[in-house]
Amino acid sequence: PLLTRPLSMENPRVLVATPCGDMVVALRADRAPRTAAHFLEFALRGYLSERSAIYRIVSARNCERSPTIEVVQFGW
Repeated sequence: PLLTRPLSMENPRVLVATPCGDMVVALRADRAPRTAAHFLEFALRGYLSERSAIYRIVSARNCERSPTIEVVQFGW
């Protein structure tokens, strides 16, 4: 199950707890304000719950394109 809660509203970060361990998702509101706001709204409303799954993680280490991106994608 995925359970999320905002750690800070000033510096948007969300704790994501999974059976495989916890991770902190740092949101870049300065670069993607709508995306950050949308993710926070989902987290605050409880949409990222036991029914959610992480289905894709792209980081600088596994991104083969330029410019590199870092993203975590959730789904149902």
